[in-house]
Amino acid sequence: MQTELNNLLYEEVLSAKKRAAEAFDKLAGGENKKIVLFGSGELGRRTNKGLNELGVEVACYADNNKKLWGSEINGVKVLSPEEAANMYPEAVFVLTIWSANIGHPIQEVQAQLSAFGKIRVVSFIYLYWKYPETFLPYWRCDLPFKTIEQFELVSSAFSLWSDEASQREYLAQIIWRLTGDSSKLANPVAFDQYFPDDIFEVNNDEVFADIGAFDGDTLKVFLEKTAGNFKHYYAYEPDPFGYLKLNEFLSTLSSDLSDKITAEPIGIGSHKETIMIETPGSYFKILFPEEAAEHASKNPTGFAPVMSRSIDELAFGDIPTYIKMDVEGFEPHIIFGAQNFIKQHKPIIAIAIYHTFDHLWRLPLAVNALSKDYDFYLRPHCRAGWELICYAVPKNRLK
Repeated sequence: MQTELNNLLYEEVLSAKKRAAEAFDKLAGGENKKIVLFGSGELGRRTNKGLNELGVEVACYADNNKKLWGSEINGVKVLSPEEAANMYPEAVFVLTIWSANIGHPIQEVQAQLSAFGKIRVVSFIYLYWKYPETFLPYWRCDLPFKTIEQFELVSSAFSLWSDEASQREYLAQIIWRLTGDSSKLANPVAFDQYFPDDIFEVNNDEVFADIGAFDGDTLKVFLEKTAGNFKHYYAYEPDPFGYLKLNEFLSTLSSDLSDKITAEPIGIGSHKETIMIETPGSYFKILFPEEAAEHASKNPTGFAPVMSRSIDELAFGDIPTYIKMDVEGFEPHIIFGAQNFIKQHKPIIAIAIYHTFDHLWRLPLAVNALSKDYDFYLRPHCRAGWELICYAVPKNRLK
């Protein structure tokens, strides 16, 4: 697999740029084709907005949700897939479904639309490659040449993975970044997220630091896994909405459990500072002060100042033996601010590495640079690359 990976990365940067720029029109069967967006959810609406800015008209949405048929979203009509295919048989149908539950079901949609004729179905990824200034970066989507430019890091990280399943998933993730082909991405593993029983087990002396605790979703699984037998649980959630929901859950617990749980409404980062949290109500975005100033000038409401601290600065009553990091792309700052702690205490570390295209290799390499005592595992917990977690496990905790 290492050889296959290196062969993929040997492509010239100029070749990769040209390939990405031309991919959409080739797959669409020519230039200036009418565009139908298959999927009218968040991704579909984002894509429609970008195309409007480019002066490209969307013919309609196609959607399997019958409740939406005949409605309009931002001036674009929503049709059934059959009606859209009959009305626009020569159009290219851009698949704008990409979610943790459904994945990116391009083969399924191709099969569905084939009943109505020779309909071309193209992933939104190739459209985004055609118009990168408008659409990219978007989560872990970016132009292929950016992965090729980091050849040495990408190749070096491959050697960190400790089992074949991790190596295979890593290779599939790189193939997806270079080609847009998601067919080789593994299905979700059967284990609960952050608790892969095939690698390690939590124990009665576990001290869990939950960075990005949200509403207590990980805490609930942890309590079930341990049956309440653990030493301490630290929950850090900077988003006011998430922290409110977290405390609502904590209020339902017995004192025997709640006394072992410490929840704080702070961010965890590289050092002590005030960050700004954009809180639309169900998710959040962390902004550095300079970024927040720019955003606030355009949207003065919806921002909350929150104190952020580093792991190295925190005074723990009980030393964490397990640290989970899932903070919307802020993970590198947490690792930077936990260098001394990781070197000294070597906790299990679970890191979400799906927020940005290069976190896949940069974050495992960053942990490995701090300690050679870790084995690394890669596990997908949702479809199409969502909830992809890197587990760095000290050798004395391996199952």
